[in-house]
Amino acid sequence: AMILTDPKSVKIMLPASDKKVPQLEAMWHEKMGLLVMGHKLPMPSGNRTLQLWLIPKKPGAKPMPSMMLRPDPDGNFMLMVSNPPEDMRNTAALAITEEPAGGSVQPTSTPMWLGSIS
Repeated sequence: AMILTDPKSVKIMLPASDKKVPQLEAMWHEKMGLLVMGHKLPMPSGNRTLQLWLIPKKPGAKPMPSMMLRPDPDGNFMLMVSNPPEDMRNTAALAITEEPAGGSVQPTSTPMWLGSIS
């Protein structure tokens, strides 16, 4: 909850690639971590999962895998990443893709949500 209220947190909107799907919201605090939230989302198909990626600013750098999640039965989730794999200053965007159960080391699908960090 402190990430949501601290004025040093950076708000990141992640619009959906499908306009019928709600956008996600993230808050990133350089000391407390990253919080990603969503409501009324579709469930990943079968045994697939959603996975968060940090897209580096450095040209040619590969997306950094982060945590996986599945929304609850109502399509809601809150994902807390206390130690993101990359620093916010070095990150251009956050992305969420649908991946096989257990996640992937590199994205295997086009991002369903993508939000630039300003």
